[in-house]
Amino acid sequence: MNARRPRSRTKIWIGTIVAVVAIGLVALTIRAVNSAAGADEELLTATAERGDLTISLTFSGAIQNRENVVVRSRVPGHRSILWIVDEGSHVKEGDLLVELDFNDLEERRKNHDINVKNAENSLLDGKENLEVVRLEVENEVARADLDKKLARLDLERFQEETFPRQLEEGRTRITLADEELSRAEEKLEWSRKLAAEGYVTRSELKADELRAKRAKIDLGLAEAGLRTLETYTQKRQLEELKARVDLTVRTYERAERRHKLRLQSARNSVESRQRNYDRHLRQLKETEEHIANCRITAPIDGLVVYATTGHRWNREPLQEGQSVRERQHLISLPTATALMAEVKLHESSLQKVEPGMPALVRVDAFPGSVYTGRVETIGLLPDAQSAWINSSLKVYNTKVFIDGEPKELRPGMTCRVEILLDELRDAVYVPLQSVTKVRGRNYVYFPGDGEPVRREVTVGADNLRVIHITSGLDGGEAVLLAPPLAAEEKRERPEKEAPGDQDPGEKKTPKKRKRAGNGRRGR
Repeated sequence: MNARRPRSRTKIWIGTIVAVVAIGLVALTIRAVNSAAGADEELLTATAERGDLTISLTFSGAIQNRENVVVRSRVPGHRSILWIVDEGSHVKEGDLLVELDFNDLEERRKNHDINVKNAENSLLDGKENLEVVRLEVENEVARADLDKKLARLDLERFQEETFPRQLEEGRTRITLADEELSRAEEKLEWSRKLAAEGYVTRSELKADELRAKRAKIDLGLAEAGLRTLETYTQKRQLEELKARVDLTVRTYERAERRHKLRLQSARNSVESRQRNYDRHLRQLKETEEHIANCRITAPIDGLVVYATTGHRWNREPLQEGQSVRERQHLISLPTATALMAEVKLHESSLQKVEPGMPALVRVDAFPGSVYTGRVETIGLLPDAQSAWINSSLKVYNTKVFIDGEPKELRPGMTCRVEILLDELRDAVYVPLQSVTKVRGRNYVYFPGDGEPVRREVTVGADNLRVIHITSGLDGGEAVLLAPPLAAEEKRERPEKEAPGDQDPGEKKTPKKRKRAGNGRRGR
C-alpha cells in the first residue's frame, strides 16, 4: 500500500505538467493565428469603383397564384373527412371536392322533422280555436249590443209614446167619468121631482141615486189613477227603463272587453305556436343545409391545391379521416394562370420599397431564368405568424406580380426576389464594410506608414453589399476593406479629451470604473 502511493502521486504530477504545457501551446498558437490574421486584415483593401450602380434589396419567397378561390368548411363544429379529391386534379364546376361525415346531422334532421309536424298540427289547432273564439265573441257582443239598443228603444217609446198615451187615457177617463156624474146627477134631480109628484116609484129613485154615487166614485177613481200615473207610475217606469239601458250598456262594454281578452289570448296562442313552428322549421332547414354543405363542390374550374401544401406549420396534410373545423381553409382553386411572388419585407426596409417598383424574380427550379415583375402591394400590418414565432421580428407580406404567364412555374416554388430601388449612373461605390460611422460622420481608411489614414466621405444609398459615395472619394482609390478598430481607439482617445470634440453624453467615470473593476478582478 505504501509503495503504490508515491507512484500514483508521480503520475498525477506528470499529467498536470503535460496539461499545462498543452494549454500553453494552444494559447501561443491562437495568439500567433490572431496576430497573423490582424496583419492580413491591415493589408486587405478594396478599390473604389466608378460606373453604373444598381440599388436593390433581395428577399426569399415563394411563387403563388395571384387570385384563388378559397374552399372552406361551412359545417359547424368538427367533422371527419370521408372522401377528398386528389391534390393536383383538374376539376370542373360542380365536381365533388370533399365529403364530410353527416351521420349525426341525419339523426338531428329526423328529430327536427318530427318537431315540425307536431308544431304544424298544434298551429292548425290554434288557428281553428281562434276562429271559434272569434265567432263566439262576435255573437255575444252582437247580442249585448242588441239588448242595449232595445233598452234604449223601450226608454224612448215610454217617454215619447207610452206615457203620453197613458196620460191621455187617464184624462179621458176623468172626462167621461165627469160627464157620467153630471148626467147621473141631472137624472137623479129629475127623478126626485117626479117622485114628489108621484110619477116615479121609490125604487126607481133609489136606482138613480145609486147610479149617481157610482158615477161620482168612478170620477174619483179616474182622478186618483191620473194622479198615481203622474206621481209614481211614470217615475218608476222611467227609472226602470233608464236602469235597464245603463245595465245593457255596461253589459255590452264588459262583454266587449272580456271577449277582446279571449280573442287576444287565442291570437297570442296562435302566434306562440307559429313561432314554435317557425323555429323548428328553421332548425330543420339549417340542418338540411348543413347536410348539403357536407358535400363540398367546386365553385369554378381549376386545379386542386390543398391548403396545407406550402405551409410549414401544417404538419398533417389533408387526408381521409382527418377532422376539420368550421371555416377552415381546405382547398384553393387558382382562378387564373397569372402568378406572383410572396416575400416578407423587414421593417428596416419598409421605407425603401414602394408599390410599382420593378423587380427580378429568380426561381430555384430554373437557375438560368430571370423573370421580371413589379411590387404590387405591401401589407399594412406585420405578419401575425412571424410575430408569433418571434415577437421582436416585424415583417410585412409583400406581393410581387410576375409579368406574363410563365407556364413552367408552379405555385409553391422557392424563389428569390430582387427589388430594384434605384439605378445610378457614373457613381463611385465601395464595399459596405469599408465605411465606418463615427459620431454621425462617415469615414473611409487608407493604408499609411505604420497607421491607417482616414478621410470623411458623404454616402448615399446602399444595397447591403456596396454603398454609394457621393463626395470625398474618387474611383480607383484603394481603401481598407475593414475599419482599423485599434487605431481608431487611439485616434478617438485624445479627441474625447478635447473640449470641442467631447460628446456631452460621454464621461470618464465609466473608464475609471472599468479599470478599477479590472484591478479588483486582478487582485
